[in-house]
Amino acid sequence: MASIGVIADTHDAIVPWDPVGDAPPDPPRLTEPPLVVDHGGHAVGVVVALADDGPPVADLFDRPVSIVLHGGTHAAAVEERDGVLLVNPGSPTLADRTTVAVVDLDGTAPSARILDVEV
Repeated sequence: MASIGVIADTHDAIVPWDPVGDAPPDPPRLTEPPLVVDHGGHAVGVVVALADDGPPVADLFDRPVSIVLHGGTHAAAVEERDGVLLVNPGSPTLADRTTVAVVDLDGTAPSARILDVEV
C-alpha cells in the first residue's frame, strides 16, 4: 500500500505528513518566496502561482527542480515546461470542476495525475 509523505496546499502551506503521526503545528507558509522541498529523491518546487508569460521555471528557485507544484488559478493541469513537470492541482472546493492532484515521486522521473472530487 502506498503512503502519503507530503500534503501540499499550493495556495497557502506545505505540510510534511506522516500517515501514522501528526502534522507539525506550524507548517511553512507560501507567502514567503518559492520553496524547494526534497522528497523521494526529487527537488520539488512549490510556488503559489506560475504565469504563462513569467520567467523560466529555473529562475524561480535557488536550485534545479524536477517538478513544480503551483496553484493560484484553481484550474487543474499537468504539463511540462523546460524539462520540468508542472502540476496545478486545481481546487477541491473553489472551482466548478473540483479536483486534487496525485503526485508520484517514487520513480526516477516524477509523474502526476488529476482526480475529480465529488463535493
